[in-house]
Amino acid sequence: MQDDPFPAAERILSEIETVFKKDPKLKEFDIVPVTVNHNKSPVLHVEHCLGLESWCVRHVYCYTYRRLMDARHLRNRREDPALLARLLSGALLLNPDVTTFWNMRRELLQASRLDMQGELHFTAVLLSRKPKCAEAFAHRKWVVKRLLLADADKDELLEKELQVSQYAADRYPNNYHAWSHRMWCLTHLASFASAPLLKEWSSSEAWVSSHVSDHSGLQYRQFLLNHLLELKQFVSDDVTEKARKSILQFLSCSWSEDTIDTVQSALIKAVGLIASELLLNTDLILRFAGHEALWCHRRYLLMSFKKFLTSRRADMNGIGGCRCSKVSAIRNRCAEKSSEGVSALNKDKPSNHMNVDGVPLEKDQKLSSEELAALDRYLCNLQGAMIWHEVKLISNCRPDELHQQRLAKQHHKWLSHVLKLDIPAVTCHN
Repeated sequence: MQDDPFPAAERILSEIETVFKKDPKLKEFDIVPVTVNHNKSPVLHVEHCLGLESWCVRHVYCYTYRRLMDARHLRNRREDPALLARLLSGALLLNPDVTTFWNMRRELLQASRLDMQGELHFTAVLLSRKPKCAEAFAHRKWVVKRLLLADADKDELLEKELQVSQYAADRYPNNYHAWSHRMWCLTHLASFASAPLLKEWSSSEAWVSSHVSDHSGLQYRQFLLNHLLELKQFVSDDVTEKARKSILQFLSCSWSEDTIDTVQSALIKAVGLIASELLLNTDLILRFAGHEALWCHRRYLLMSFKKFLTSRRADMNGIGGCRCSKVSAIRNRCAEKSSEGVSALNKDKPSNHMNVDGVPLEKDQKLSSEELAALDRYLCNLQGAMIWHEVKLISNCRPDELHQQRLAKQHHKWLSHVLKLDIPAVTCHN
């Protein structure tokens, strides 16, 4: 890079450094479009927001880049760490995509020339301007790992990281890096505990409902669902009640007589989570027509639903089995409700050597005929309800919404070719 002498660069960098030191609540940084130098400081600090007038950006960046590259090439001649930190702050705020500068900053952190908590604050401010910066999120992960080695409070770190990733996701749509960072935090800071997973499940529902085109936010929802289904036990009985209501609502399409009182809570909660998400997804698809992200999310939910029910039946069935006694009833009820008819899936009757939660019983324990029949009806009705809801959703798509119609037809093909459901052509209604 060519020399670009700018005597005011050091003063500007010092002012930026001073703002960070004096304002621990600093939350934003941005470039202010001012093309003329009015012979005053281009550094603006108002209401915990930092700004830099655009006329000086090129000059400051060229100055910091040249000085930092010189320092990097001449490592045997040590630069003042305080000067390096000031230059790196200015350079990264203006262009955070240079990996070399982040490596130099890590070297200062390892030498205890910079504070770890202060570094989290710096990167949070930086992300306000560049919310999709992969290098910044990678740097935060590195800092968090160092803090964990120093026995920092995991809960406090988790709260901060979730706030930062949420802010970045709000500032930039489909922010894959922000949502990936959020997943990483739950993995390393929460260890997939049920309480934080359920809290995130609840809070993310409102977010995805107001960002219906955000694939990354919906992918985060899938991440949460996947790990919630793997939990053997949930933290609160409130979840059981909500799950029970979701299942009854899901089954109310045609099985008002069905009860789930004999089914144990773990199965109720797991199925209830998927059922509630399918009902939410149906509502969003019909309210916000033409958003492909919602249809893609639905396919994941249906795959998860089918996989969960199939694995549950396989665990209880053992070797061999017979067809479900409710197959004919499901065919008839689905045909009556949709006026189109659907074909049901093959359904195996569960073995009486498993309990209603799919856990092997003791050698001297067996399910009673009543429990076996209840579980049989429950699993069959869930699969039948899944088919019925897909027919109803496609039929409720408005014919005047052309893009929505295209997505519905694609979904119909997917149901036939991927889930192997023999669903006939469905007529759309107004």
